[in-house]
Amino acid sequence: MTSLVPLFSPDCLLVAWLEPGRFIFHADTSYAAFIANGHCWSGHSGLWLGPIADGHLYDMDGRPVAWSPAAPVRSLGRPLRPANVVRAVRPVRPVRPVDPRPPFVAPTPPAGWSALSFNEWLVFSDPKPEEPDLSAEDSGAPPKEPPTESNNDAVK
Repeated sequence: MTSLVPLFSPDCLLVAWLEPGRFIFHADTSYAAFIANGHCWSGHSGLWLGPIADGHLYDMDGRPVAWSPAAPVRSLGRPLRPANVVRAVRPVRPVRPVDPRPPFVAPTPPAGWSALSFNEWLVFSDPKPEEPDLSAEDSGAPPKEPPTESNNDAVK
């Protein structure tokens, strides 16, 4: 396996690991996205997330979301949406490298940083499916009784 490249937020926090040309992993090395034809695609749904260039991840407006200190950060301009690609096979989770020393300051891209954080970028065009509200069932409280004359003055 190729060594992983650390990716940072505009605040210089480690947000992801890049396996160049192949995959993007969360900071804890869980699978996040795959790379194909110069673009990032959701590992969850296969939907397009945005381009990747010089080790930097970009949103759909061409603004950087996460960056690598290995290359200068630039703005791309709004990219054209690429044709869909075949989804990558889920990779084996890599061994987490030692956290790198974060950069002191992030460069300022010409068009500015994306308004999306790394995690927001992952779900911006790929919302999680709506899950049923199980809060009442999981609360441990007994089920509510239907209203009767004895427990509800409004019922007559």
